[in-house]
Amino acid sequence: MKLSFTTLGCHEWDLNRIIKGAAEYGYEGVDFRGYMGEMKLWKVPALSSGAAETLDMFAEAGLEISCLSSDVKMYAMPVDRAKWFDEVCRYVELASNLGVKYIRVFGGDTGSASMDEALDISAKFLTEATAVARAAEVELVVETHDAWVDSGMLIEAFKVAGFPKGASILWDVHHPYRMNGEDPDLTWKNIGSLVKYTHWKDSYLEEVAKEGGGTESRTQLCLMGKGDIPLRRIMEILVDAGYDGWYTLEWERKWHPEIDAPEVAFPQYIKYMKDLLSKILK
Repeated sequence: MKLSFTTLGCHEWDLNRIIKGAAEYGYEGVDFRGYMGEMKLWKVPALSSGAAETLDMFAEAGLEISCLSSDVKMYAMPVDRAKWFDEVCRYVELASNLGVKYIRVFGGDTGSASMDEALDISAKFLTEATAVARAAEVELVVETHDAWVDSGMLIEAFKVAGFPKGASILWDVHHPYRMNGEDPDLTWKNIGSLVKYTHWKDSYLEEVAKEGGGTESRTQLCLMGKGDIPLRRIMEILVDAGYDGWYTLEWERKWHPEIDAPEVAFPQYIKYMKDLLSKILK
């Protein structure tokens, strides 16, 4: 089991602190999702002009860069499509120079578009963007996110695109279950053959007061095992399928500063995942 974390959970850390923390806690990799406030990774000197030195630092610590996580959206309105294609090209160049295999892209919010329109636009973008990535021996992983937490809809986009080589799926194990009510077995049935990368988080629903009266359910992120995401079943599915990719903690502290600090969450994730795996393998 290869364990990684995204830099969303430690957005204040510099490169030395990221590497030191990853090695100290027992991780094998780091997934870059922003760095020191800059979300466009090609603008980060440590990952662009300083790539060789950064790679030496990672190698010395026995670590890999597991993924570069972009803002790119597979579906977007016409005004934004050229921007996202340009960003794909920038990330492909960056990943190629860093020797990183995966670039994460989002599905995107489809708004008022019909399903047919959303699928056609997304498939066209996926085909064109994947061709660029494939030429550099880089792979795009589309996350179960936005409108694409419906795994049936996500796999349909791949079908319409003709399952282009070099495009696969990032299963954020939280989103289809929490946001779409999908049973993990159904999610795996739909997209399992294309899952090459995973993101992990846990949460529970809490009732909060609404302005004007009444209450509503709100998702509260929490430490692994403290929520109600069926994490054990998800890991069982992956183990049974022989999945050998990354198990990456996406601790979204940049967006949710109220959750625990990385000094708490990062080592807790390592312990939880290793304990869970040992129970499954007994």
